[in-house]
Amino acid sequence: MGASYVWKAAVYNTTAAAPVPITLSFPGTKAGDSAQLTVLTAPSGPYAVNEVGGPNVVRRTEKIVQASVEGQFVFELGQWSVAVLKTVNGTVEG
Repeated sequence: MGASYVWKAAVYNTTAAAPVPITLSFPGTKAGDSAQLTVLTAPSGPYAVNEVGGPNVVRRTEKIVQASVEGQFVFELGQWSVAVLKTVNGTVEG
């Protein structure tokens, strides 16, 4: 059974609100390995909050990302984002 890895990040105020490019790999990662990416983004600014009964102003997105030919996970995070990337159990050899 392969190892499982978790990576966490927060993106605060970026230059000109530009997305931040992310490229990372873990020991043993190879092309086609999968990871679950969960991102919370507050497009309205740093004080955005989802309140009970109110609209969801903080957006949650989840997707599976695949490692590139070089064994790297490549994606972007927008301004005011918090992200967690977790390798899918058994897809990365540790």
